[in-house]
Amino acid sequence: MALTGRGRVLAESAIRFRPAYLAHITRTWSGDERSIFADLVTRFADEIIATPPLGLEEPG
Repeated sequence: MALTGRGRVLAESAIRFRPAYLAHITRTWSGDERSIFADLVTRFADEIIATPPLGLEEPG
């Protein structure tokens, strides 16, 4: 499976948009607040990766 030309353009646009949007949203936050937020989002993402969705756990 591969992206079409238009799909690549949209993907690249989304990749560029995300950091600019987050910078805009957090523009009034202090550096410490942005750092804490980044740490918490990273922790959240790590937990999502490590935790199977409910009902899909492996039999134990």
